[in-house]
Amino acid sequence: MDPFMERLEGLEALLTHAVLSDHFIAPVLPHTPLLQQCDDMLTNLRSVMEEHQDAMESARKAREMRLYYKSVAKVQGRYFSVFDGATEFRIGERIERQRCHGRKAAFFVHVSAEAACISAFPVHSKMRHAPRAVLLVRADARSRPRVVHGKHTLWALTPVCEVPLTRAKTSAKSS
Repeated sequence: MDPFMERLEGLEALLTHAVLSDHFIAPVLPHTPLLQQCDDMLTNLRSVMEEHQDAMESARKAREMRLYYKSVAKVQGRYFSVFDGATEFRIGERIERQRCHGRKAAFFVHVSAEAACISAFPVHSKMRHAPRAVLLVRADARSRPRVVHGKHTLWALTPVCEVPLTRAKTSAKSS
């Protein structure tokens, strides 16, 4: 169990015991606002525990799924690497690169659609001026992405779907 959750549960047990124990409840009984305050604290504590549990579960699922975003060129409904102009990405089809020293052949991906939407490419990129799209991609479970210049590098990925650029651009402008 998560240490934070253990501490919260311990605190909840302590508060419950303090409110219900004979030596504590006797002086509290005449002061019902204090008893109500303890009860409110318990309710808030339970709420925080539930919220924390949901957040931890969401984070765990995201880590397991290993979802990222990739900026690509979109030409006639097909998705290509902006950098080399030749690598084609097809929804649902896994694509892999041969591992090599460094990052020259790796796929660059981002942790948010907004970051992918505003990503910069080298001036010599083949499809630098082509219309862009952002793909939601899934990394292999065994992939260990490295962070290079704020981007993650992957050797294999599977495009899941296209992310609407209007949503990504709107979010990027507001942040």
